[in-house]
Amino acid sequence: LSAETISGASVHLELLLLPLRYRGRTHARVLGALSPAVTPEWLGLDTLDTMRMISLRMIWPGTPSPRQIETPASDKRPKLLLLPGGRA
Repeated sequence: LSAETISGASVHLELLLLPLRYRGRTHARVLGALSPAVTPEWLGLDTLDTMRMISLRMIWPGTPSPRQIETPASDKRPKLLLLPGGRA
């Protein structure tokens, strides 16, 4: 998000919205956080007049993130070897 004051000062913001569920239903409730990417000196002293969305990223449950997608292993040998034994 990008926001501007009436005087033309701007600030970039990050917005996080998380759905709230009760007994499996969302009931159209969300928990949100709005934070400036960099805090300007005037923040809190002047009123934000307009806001516009610059980019949007939605994360759906069950969709693997790029870090979770497995790459094929080049070596098919087991990576963990268990040796039977007792405590010393």
